[in-house]
Amino acid sequence: MNKILLCILFGLLLPIFCISQTYWIPKTDYINFLYNHPKSEIILSRPTTIQRYLPILEPHLKNYNQNFIKNKKGLFILLDGTGQIYKATSENKNQIAFTRQDSTYFIGYNGENINFSYEDTLYSLGGVGFWRVNGQLRYFSEAISEWNITKLNKENPVTNYLFNYLPAKSSLYFVSRPFDDAATFEKTTAYTITQLDLKKKKNIKLGYLNKRFADLCIKTETIPICINLASLNGTLIYFNTEEQYLLNFENNLAYKLNNPQIIDLFFRKSGGNIPINAFELNNRIYFQFPSDTSNSLKSIPISINDFAKEPIEFIESEDTSNRYLIIALLSALVLIGGGYILKVVYKKYSDAKKINESTSVNIDFNEQEKNLINFLIEKSNINTLVSVEELNFSLGISKKTLEIQKRTRTETIHRINHKFRLKYDIDKDFIDRVRAEEDKRYYNYIINKENANLYKERYKK
Repeated sequence: MNKILLCILFGLLLPIFCISQTYWIPKTDYINFLYNHPKSEIILSRPTTIQRYLPILEPHLKNYNQNFIKNKKGLFILLDGTGQIYKATSENKNQIAFTRQDSTYFIGYNGENINFSYEDTLYSLGGVGFWRVNGQLRYFSEAISEWNITKLNKENPVTNYLFNYLPAKSSLYFVSRPFDDAATFEKTTAYTITQLDLKKKKNIKLGYLNKRFADLCIKTETIPICINLASLNGTLIYFNTEEQYLLNFENNLAYKLNNPQIIDLFFRKSGGNIPINAFELNNRIYFQFPSDTSNSLKSIPISINDFAKEPIEFIESEDTSNRYLIIALLSALVLIGGGYILKVVYKKYSDAKKINESTSVNIDFNEQEKNLINFLIEKSNINTLVSVEELNFSLGISKKTLEIQKRTRTETIHRINHKFRLKYDIDKDFIDRVRAEEDKRYYNYIINKENANLYKERYKK
């Protein structure tokens, strides 16, 4: 009986314990700016790196990303993937106190979701967990200190990959990446663009990223750096050293960044010193450098004059996509007839060309490539994926800049895969990339057993 009473008492007091939990954290320039700035609402962008401010003690929670939200009701920290909310409740000279506001119990269904505030209510859209990507819109109810769900006309699965939030216009635009739904076996292959009308609580499908921008998403090894620029009615997205754009979802306009000072903030920096905590306010981008021990908050002005308008629309409507599909099918039918006639002649030519290539071009692996292949095979034999850092060390580029590391990795892997195809007359990659489970922005590397066996037949350590 005593055990039953204790369990009931614990269940009743658990929400109180959760809500009363308080952490004191150092008052950095960034946190102090958000806490004391007179503007009631500041739209913060998706973090460029994993950020941890609260000293969470639970082993399964302490490595979760922590995101800030600022609205008229105060400054909040939301623990990614959990639903936990902490509010700044007091301060002293060097610290700010954050006290837990929720009584959330279930976690794990909303990792990498889009957190935002609308009309001073905290919202959470989409996320990853429980074998699927969801498109649920949830709001935090202060009356019950829990999250509740808002009914939408349609659920469009989404993560915080790329979005544009315009609270003054009650609109949130988001890009859904291709994904496989393990729950329904549905599979998408396009980058779908949706407008969420927050007044009507209605998802409106706008279309798809056109091929140019979809290819940039595919080729970008990590998740692109994005900064929500509400003052410019768009989102600034950094794909790589040559491709940075302001995407205006409302008017379907793309502008290419051409101000070198802003470009250099995120690229061409020694030691990979990429800014963190970047956000825009009153036509200025605020940011910090992780190597700056003073934690000072810097800023740089930004305006539409820093961009050049592109002569294309980046959102391709469904009607446009269907028209292109019909044209492509008709063209394919025409080509099939002529292609069949040329098939036999081309095969003879291709066989002869392949023989010439194999004899005239050196398709043997050099020593550096062999060392990397053997390292990958050793790891793969024990079912261990090779991280980007291990790959950099094997190639001897750990101390190079991020740009040189990425270029060297990409060129080396492409060269090995190309030689593998020629040498073994096989149409598949030798080295495979697999997204990291702990952070989907990064890749790990592996050589499967079939490819490893083909290689071992010819090479010995």
